[in-house]
Amino acid sequence: MVEEQNVKRNNKKMIAIIAIIAAVAVALVFFVHNFQLQTKYNDALALMDSKKYGEAEVAFSEIQDYQDSADKVKECQDLYGELFSTTAASIYIDCFLSQYQCSLISELWGTAIDNGADFNEVIQNFLQDLENGKEPDSEIDNLKSTIDENMIALQNPTSDYTEAYASLVEIYGIYIQIYDQSKNPSGSLLTFNSAVKDLSSQFESSYGQLKVLKPEIEQQVKEKMQESDDAI
Repeated sequence: MVEEQNVKRNNKKMIAIIAIIAAVAVALVFFVHNFQLQTKYNDALALMDSKKYGEAEVAFSEIQDYQDSADKVKECQDLYGELFSTTAASIYIDCFLSQYQCSLISELWGTAIDNGADFNEVIQNFLQDLENGKEPDSEIDNLKSTIDENMIALQNPTSDYTEAYASLVEIYGIYIQIYDQSKNPSGSLLTFNSAVKDLSSQFESSYGQLKVLKPEIEQQVKEKMQESDDAI
């Protein structure tokens, strides 16, 4: 009888010990899992703060049941969209200003030829004056600096901007060529005018396609055109 009671007592102790171990194990698993989720959440926040919105969107999507991760996914998309629209509008404005500067160069070039003047000297003097801070050149450079910075941040698009980003990269490439023409005109007056005309036509066509994908950029363009009125 005594032995039987001891066995029962030992069994109860063993059951209690197993229950405690199981509870500790469950608590440990919960703690580790929660710690992993918090670490992923913090990493995703860091990506978002670094403007790596596409990577952050994916990171938050993987833990969207944790805290406000589902809301953060939408926030990443919204922040990327805002930066995208601002950059697209800035490219349009800076391309417009670069085209305007090209038209000034063309006019000076043609006048110099008509007057028998050294058109290379005339153009170089004009460009030098612009480099000294005169508009529209100063506005062009300021915008381009911001555009280049933003294009780096836009390299990792969110899922809803993948196609639009590819279109923006194409537009950016055309814009850079027009910008370069406004800074370093080359060839003859005829080839210069022809190059600017062809590039401008390509730009308008590509930008029109982008506006089909993201029509909201049109309002940004209007606002930035208003801001840049004094530049011309």
